[in-house]
Amino acid sequence: MNEWDTALETIIRYGRGITIGAIAGLLLATLIMVFQKPAYQAEMIIAPAQRTGMPNLSSFLPQGVNDTPVLQYFVDRIDAANASDFTTFETIFNGPQLAQYIGRERPSFIPSENHTQWLKRHIKIRNVGTTPYRKIILRHPDQSIAPQLLGILFEQTDRIIRRSALMKTSRRIAYLKEELKKTIHPDHRDAMIALLKEQERSAMTVSIDNHFAAIPIEQPTVSRKPVAPDWRVVLPICLFAGALIGLILNGLVHAVRRK
Repeated sequence: MNEWDTALETIIRYGRGITIGAIAGLLLATLIMVFQKPAYQAEMIIAPAQRTGMPNLSSFLPQGVNDTPVLQYFVDRIDAANASDFTTFETIFNGPQLAQYIGRERPSFIPSENHTQWLKRHIKIRNVGTTPYRKIILRHPDQSIAPQLLGILFEQTDRIIRRSALMKTSRRIAYLKEELKKTIHPDHRDAMIALLKEQERSAMTVSIDNHFAAIPIEQPTVSRKPVAPDWRVVLPICLFAGALIGLILNGLVHAVRRK
């Protein structure tokens, strides 16, 4: 037997296992395409809300008070909290609070008993180029429910952050009023009065019925056709996996026979 015969025998030996595995993979891909429920994709683009009337609070401190450690620390904490609202929005968008709300108000919208895990698996937040915008993607088996659910999640997330900001602002107002009673130094009193007025104005701004942490750049839209299962993804994966498993099993069988 020459080298060509050996090579041909090897191809036939292992090619048979690869072919059988590929056929099995093709059958598996067909079953997935037939029996897996189709999923539609809803998308919306959001951006950080630019809230007017809420400038950097350091500008409200009278000259000579910027060096006061306590007041400066208080102002820095408030400014940092205001800047992180959009980050908070991204963090809690598919979290337990929203899952509980949907489970209570729209239980039929999520086809799973574990609402939190379902939201985490079916919602993605992606950057839009180098902009601060974010694209929110939701996959759902019902084409009519998908954009509704995405809109509800957006509104409820913004409402949660608004309520939290209002509570924090109310606590700051109460704190400043208490400290104002104890403060004697004229400059410190002026600074606290300025901060108190700004916090009261912020509380009024937060209470306005408008988008607080994020604004929709594009309203939720849904794909006309299902995006999953996609044969362009399912077929190559199943064929490759089947062929690889067939090759491995075929090699194991021949190894056992030799022994």
